[in-house]
Amino acid sequence: MSRRSVIGHAGPIAHASGYLFLPGWLAGAANLMFGSFEPGKAIRMMRGHKVNHTFASPRLFQALARHPAAAAKPWLHLRSILVGGAPITDTTALEANHVFGDVLFQAYGQTAAVPLTMMDSHDWFGEIDGSTPHAPPAASRPTPR
Repeated sequence: MSRRSVIGHAGPIAHASGYLFLPGWLAGAANLMFGSFEPGKAIRMMRGHKVNHTFASPRLFQALARHPAAAAKPWLHLRSILVGGAPITDTTALEANHVFGDVLFQAYGQTAAVPLTMMDSHDWFGEIDGSTPHAPPAASRPTPR
C-alpha cells in the first residue's frame, strides 16, 4: 500500500472494511466509499478509480464475482481483495479466484484483534500435498508469520 493506492470500501468502515481504512490513510492512499452496495456500481467504481485493494464479506464478494461485468476485462490494477467477516463457500472462492485472479486473501479475527489467521492466494488455491485438488483449505496460517 502506498500513497498512489486506492482502497475501495464496499462495506461500512465501522466494521471489517475499516481494517483497510487506517493503513491506507496512514500511507496517504485514497479511501473510496462505494455507498450503498450494488454490484454493478461497485465494479464500475473499482474499474473507474483503479482500486488496488478492497475488503468484501463473502456475500458481497459473491455478488461481485457473479456479476457479468466482473469477468468482462482483466483486473490489472487490483492487488488484493481481503475476504472475511463470515464463512465463504468453496464455490464462491473458486469462482472469484477465476474472475479476479491471484489477489484473494482470507482473514479471520481482523476486527476482534489483529488478524488471528491470514491466507493468501497461494495458500488458498495452491496445490497442497494431501489435500483435495482445487478445494480451498479450511484454515489459514496464524499471524504474525
